[in-house]
Amino acid sequence: MYMLRIKALKLKPIQLRLVVALAETGKLQSAADSLGIAQPAASRALAEIEKLAGTPLFARHPKGMRITLEGKIIANKAHAILREAYELEDSLTNIKQGKAGKIRIGAVTGPAVKFVVPAIREIKKQSVNLEITVAIAPSRQLLHELVSGRLDLIMARLLPEFDSREFEVTPVGDEQVVLLVRKNHPLAAQGNLKLQDLQDQEWIVQEKDNPIREAVSAAFHMEGISEPTNIIGSSSFLFAMGYLSETDAIVAVTQEVAQLLIDEPIKANFSKLKLNQPIGMTPYFLVRFKSHSVSPATQLLTDFIVAQSTL
Repeated sequence: MYMLRIKALKLKPIQLRLVVALAETGKLQSAADSLGIAQPAASRALAEIEKLAGTPLFARHPKGMRITLEGKIIANKAHAILREAYELEDSLTNIKQGKAGKIRIGAVTGPAVKFVVPAIREIKKQSVNLEITVAIAPSRQLLHELVSGRLDLIMARLLPEFDSREFEVTPVGDEQVVLLVRKNHPLAAQGNLKLQDLQDQEWIVQEKDNPIREAVSAAFHMEGISEPTNIIGSSSFLFAMGYLSETDAIVAVTQEVAQLLIDEPIKANFSKLKLNQPIGMTPYFLVRFKSHSVSPATQLLTDFIVAQSTL
C-alpha cells in the first residue's frame, strides 16, 4: 500500500528540489537558501510533501534533519527526475541552437569534397552531439531522396524532370574536369595537350548520363573530333583508381577529387594532364524542398556551406 502511494505522488519541481537539497544538507535553512526561498516556505513545502507521502521523510533533531528510509527512496527518485529534466532542457536548447539533432545531407562527389567536408568539420567543433548522415550519389538519385524526405539538403545539379519551383535553390559553385594519369605516364610531363593528342589513349569512362562523361564528350565534339573508342566503362571510383595505378589509362574526375588524391596527406602516385583548354561542367546548387521544414542544425550547416560559396 505504501509503495502504491509513493508511485502516486505528484510533486512539483520545487518540491523535488527541496527533498534533494534537504537530503544533501540535512538542514532546512541551508536547503531553503539553496532554493532561494524563506525557511517558513520550505517548512510548509516539506509538510505538504510528507502529507502526500503519508510518512515522515526526515527525522527532526537538534542539529538538523536526518533522512528516513522513505525519504531516501523519494530523494533518489527526485534526483533522477531532476537530472532527466535538466538533460531534456539542455537537449532542447542544443537543438534550438543547432548543436544537437540530425542532419541528412547528400552531394555529388566534387561538392562533397569541396564544401561538405569542411562545413561538417567546422560545425562539429561547436556541435559534437550532432548526428550527421552524408550520402554521395548522382544528382538524379539525390533529388529523388530529397523529394521523398530521406534527405534534408543536397548539393546537386537540377534536372528537367524535376519541377524546380518546388525547391529552394542557392547557387554554390561549378566544377572543372581534370584528366588524371599515373605519374610516370608518357604524357604526364607534357604541357599544352590537345584532346586530339588523347584520342587514341585508353580511357576509363563513367556511364553515359554522368555529368563528367558528358562534359568530356562535349569537349571532344567542340574540337570537331570523335570520342575515344579504347574505353573501359565503370562507375566504380575504386576500380578506376586501381586500374589507373597499373596502366597508362586516363580517367576524368573533378578538380576537387584530383586535388584530394594528389595533395597531402594522401599524395597518390597520380598527375593531372596539362590541357590547352579547361573542361567545364554545368553548375551545381544547394537544394532544399520548400514544403519540408528545416531544423536549426540543418540551417547551421547550410550557412557554413553558403559562406564558402564560390558564386
